[in-house]
Amino acid sequence: MSPAIQSFLDYMNGVIDPTDSYIEQLQKDFDYYVDSGERNYDMDKYQAILDETARKAAKKARKESTKNTIISYISTENNKVTV
Repeated sequence: MSPAIQSFLDYMNGVIDPTDSYIEQLQKDFDYYVDSGERNYDMDKYQAILDETARKAAKKARKESTKNTIISYISTENNKVTV
């Protein structure tokens, strides 16, 4: 494994090599991203996408449940024996 890859994997595991210029710049960029508020915007946008997806899934589930209830009711009504 190349030293650059090993250094990156170490970074991902929380071990920061201050002598590696790439890792040093990566950490600076990460700190800037977190501190700038851009991360909050991105997280809010991501949460909105998740919420919309959940709303669509719930709507689809309600439609499917209603459809199944109607089919079940119709099937039951057709199978009733009248005297």
